Amino acid sequence: MNGEYFKTVFITKESTVLPAASFAILTASNPMDKLLGENENKLRNEALRTLLEEEEVDFSELIGTSPDRTHQEASFAVSCTLDNALEWANCFEQRAIFWVKDDHLQIIACQSSEKYDLGSFDERLS
Repeated sequence: MNGEYFKTVFITKESTVLPAASFAILTASNPMDKLLGENENKLRNEALRTLLEEEEVDFSELIGTSPDRTHQEASFAVSCTLDNALEWANCFEQRAIFWVKDDHLQIIACQSSEKYDLGSFDERLS
């Protein structure tokens, strides 16, 4: 697991409404930590957005970022089951997802479902 994942903070737009008490944070960017160009990542995230719309789940946009904001990935906060989140992340070749339940943030590995506790989600919002 990439150690940088454990430092991730999240940026939301002022008007963003996050899903209910539990939700996944998904991206299609940079599959398996392979850094792709901005255009390719944008196309991948548009494909993820289309999938989420087809699945008719509630979602909102946010950005996962390093604390110094030098690395940022467009992402979605998605109201879904953990199983669905892992399935969709695997479709987009992601190493892990973030899972939030009652303000508790976890990283969950897509292949093994191994969980890592990160504490309060609210404390990582900026």
